[in-house]
Amino acid sequence: MLTINEDSRGHGQKTAFEGFHGGMPGIFDDPFNGQKEIDEKLLEIIGKDHGFFVEIGPGDGIRASRTGFLEKHGWQGILIEPDIELCARCIINRPKSAVLNYNCLQDDMSEKNPENANNRQSDPRAARIKCRTLESILDEFQVEGIDLLVLNTDEKQSLAILKGMGFSHCRIENILIMQAQNSFLSYLGKAGYDPVELKNDNPDMNAVLFRLLKSNLNTAEENIAEHLNTEVLNRAWDIAARSNASYPGKYIAYYSLDIEGRRFPGERPWEERWEYIGRALREACGGDLNGKRVLELGCNLGLLSVWAAREGAVCQGYEYEADILEGARLTASAFGVSDRCRWSQADFNKKEVTDSIVGDFDICTCLSVMNWVRNKDNLINFLSTHRMVIYEGHDNDQVETDRLRRAGFSDIERVAVSERGRGVFLARNIPGGQYGMILEMAPLRMPDPVLVMKKSWGRIQEFLFIAMPLLLAGSVVLGALDYYGVVDAFSLIVAPVSEGFLGLPAYVTTALLFGILRKEMAFETLAVLSGTADLGSVLTGVQLYTFAVISVLFVPCISTIAVILRQMGGRVTLAVSAYTITLGFLIGGLIHFIAG
Repeated sequence: MLTINEDSRGHGQKTAFEGFHGGMPGIFDDPFNGQKEIDEKLLEIIGKDHGFFVEIGPGDGIRASRTGFLEKHGWQGILIEPDIELCARCIINRPKSAVLNYNCLQDDMSEKNPENANNRQSDPRAARIKCRTLESILDEFQVEGIDLLVLNTDEKQSLAILKGMGFSHCRIENILIMQAQNSFLSYLGKAGYDPVELKNDNPDMNAVLFRLLKSNLNTAEENIAEHLNTEVLNRAWDIAARSNASYPGKYIAYYSLDIEGRRFPGERPWEERWEYIGRALREACGGDLNGKRVLELGCNLGLLSVWAAREGAVCQGYEYEADILEGARLTASAFGVSDRCRWSQADFNKKEVTDSIVGDFDICTCLSVMNWVRNKDNLINFLSTHRMVIYEGHDNDQVETDRLRRAGFSDIERVAVSERGRGVFLARNIPGGQYGMILEMAPLRMPDPVLVMKKSWGRIQEFLFIAMPLLLAGSVVLGALDYYGVVDAFSLIVAPVSEGFLGLPAYVTTALLFGILRKEMAFETLAVLSGTADLGSVLTGVQLYTFAVISVLFVPCISTIAVILRQMGGRVTLAVSAYTITLGFLIGGLIHFIAG
């Protein structure tokens, strides 16, 4: 359930209020505008001191709102106001409620309605108002039940809001219609609501409270789902046809559906798909899906989860393309199973995303998903965490069964062949029966001398043309510096650190500096300065080990420094250099004081 805090208040207003510069007065002197009597009557009928409300069209939260009185008596809730200026005032006037700036319509309804389109052109503020269904807002705030829904909108929009949500999605105990007409009496009557007229002295107000009859709750969800089926499914299929999860660039859904004499067009028939997928699910779950928990990866329009939920399963669907999830919600609502289906967006390429998918699922479905995932190893590792998986890939049976074995499944059975000729597998993870890792052995052949020479040349040419010239040039430079006494002068400067802290002869530091040009040059320079290649005759074992450790941890070679500089900039390059020098010297000193 929603908890109101500073993060949830004013949700979604940042962009909407950038252009608002009007005054935002505080609480008005007469907050209930002479209508306190009807508010008290409303609270008396509902009979709750603490409840949860949702009000659409609260205005500034005071004058036109019917929930301000409830908020003063301990209620909390959500206020949804499409007008930007009124919404801004509402945020100040209603501190205990979450205030949202949305128009509760389907995303494309405002564009299809010529009147709304004209309003958007004439009023630049209206063009910035986002349209969202009430159902999606309730999902975002995880609202499971509403004690009072207030529709302070005109008849047409109020009816569109109710039809767009569906009563199977969220239990609503009371609905207050501020402008109730006969159409509401018929519509809400079928949904199991009884009208209670709120008499008042204001002739312009025709407020009616509709209360849910407890005995009619189950039949209400069935009736409203059947009544909304065609309309809601039309919207769901329109979303699917436009979504990238179907066929980008084409206006066509992934699946077609024939139901109650209506055809919803698509690329392939869902009924044929469900015939073998549903059979495989039931057989895997012991013949019955009732009460089973199903995880669907790549849910698309959510038909698999919806059909499983119709048989009593509790389903969680994940889809990479977020734009189709609204269609999945509408599909679940149309069939009255919204309470048993949940939908979320997920990128299966990211380990942190798959790691966040947790739950004790009886079975997982992964159908035609692997081909669209770049990080296949991540998805395979995720599948390995489940006891049973119904799986379909895009490659041949051998490749796909090998993937399932890599995921640790020891019992793999092909249960069907899809309409595209691909194998559908039921994979079980049986404890104690897992295979070890299977690696394909490359065939052994006699080496080709020409290829061996080419590969060998490729390995040594970098040393011959890059390292060798550097070594020769470094030797010449080192000889010149030694001849003119530069090396001796430098050795005197660094002697306190080299000899006192590191326990190394002073000339060793010069060798470390030449190692910056190329790591190999550190040892070559040390041999030159030592006057012998037999370093063990001039240095102890601890000194040689200290020199080796410092060389490894010391500043990277000049080519590495150039790459860091180009990619990360001068500040990061200096930081890396300073860090490696400090680390190398500290570890070297530590070795000297411990083992020296």
